[in-house]
Amino acid sequence: MEVAINHGRLFSEVGKTDVLKFSQAEYDFLRRYDPFLFNRPDEFSYDQLVGYQSLNLALRSKVFYSMVTMDAAVQRGNNLSGYVNEKKKRLNPYLGAVSDYFNTTEEDPLRAAFDLKMNSLAVLDLLRGAAGTKELENDSWIINRVNSLQDIYRQIALLVGEEIPVIVYGSYVRNLRQAGTASPHDVDLLVLPETLDFSLYIKLMDFAQKYNYNPQVQILVVPRNKIAGLMTANPLELFDPANSALIGPNRSITVPKITEEHRKNLAKYNLASILELLRYALTEQGINEVCQHVVKLNHRLKQPQYFKRDVVQAFGVELGELPEPERFSEIPADKDIVIAALTRANQQVNQMLEKLLVTVSPR
Repeated sequence: MEVAINHGRLFSEVGKTDVLKFSQAEYDFLRRYDPFLFNRPDEFSYDQLVGYQSLNLALRSKVFYSMVTMDAAVQRGNNLSGYVNEKKKRLNPYLGAVSDYFNTTEEDPLRAAFDLKMNSLAVLDLLRGAAGTKELENDSWIINRVNSLQDIYRQIALLVGEEIPVIVYGSYVRNLRQAGTASPHDVDLLVLPETLDFSLYIKLMDFAQKYNYNPQVQILVVPRNKIAGLMTANPLELFDPANSALIGPNRSITVPKITEEHRKNLAKYNLASILELLRYALTEQGINEVCQHVVKLNHRLKQPQYFKRDVVQAFGVELGELPEPERFSEIPADKDIVIAALTRANQQVNQMLEKLLVTVSPR
């Protein structure tokens, strides 16, 4: 897709062109932290992609950001074929640049989703630590058990056929520890089987899809030997003891702890990914994709909050409060309403980046 610097009104002609338009400041930031916006991944050699820290981190950011929501999409099951085809177009250039072996050619939507997920995890694991920088601390985090969600845990263990580690993370844990109780709309679970094949994957996805109690269950399933690759591609502290808890089977579990310097570097590349994702949503193609899925629309509208969070992580800069993200229960019949909401989200990110660059030099 063509990239251009817009020296006039940045958000004019929204939804009428497939050109990605950025301000000069945004363009300069992306030049540093989003090399694949300007060069195809296959224009770099394997040794460059793996060994150069900037390319390594940028590649991991692209793969992580694209694959981490895939399990949730499979569990929703809405227009899965279109979703998976879109993910193949987005992920295959990055995965295939590492090796043709990681290209996903499967046509069946469920098998293609599984292949994309497993190939992404394999690439993240391969890239981990390959650029020669220290990414993991010598010690690990210890995540302790809580006695909540035991009915859900028993059902998962019965489904898998053995007791395996399951971690609950995010808002459920924060609410539980701050208020002593938790009643969120949904529960985010990280399920860690020893190995993962297609049959077990489908069982777990079906369980989450059909679990119709309150709260709803959302599962991210990762084989245990790939957890370090996932965590070292993720600048968030979701799995640290403050934001996560074990629900079974043991009293505690250890997980890798990434270094603060590596977390800061990851967050910088995440900022670039968020900026590109939001600006793509303003193109004609991006608008059409968002208008097919209300979940995708709401996800895009939450990106300014994620951008603000990653600015704090990457640069230690507080940029003030943001309004609550707009949220839709269905796609509006009037496309102009969608365009206006996405434009406001892009304006928020643009203003935060401009303010950040006045405050710090993005090194």
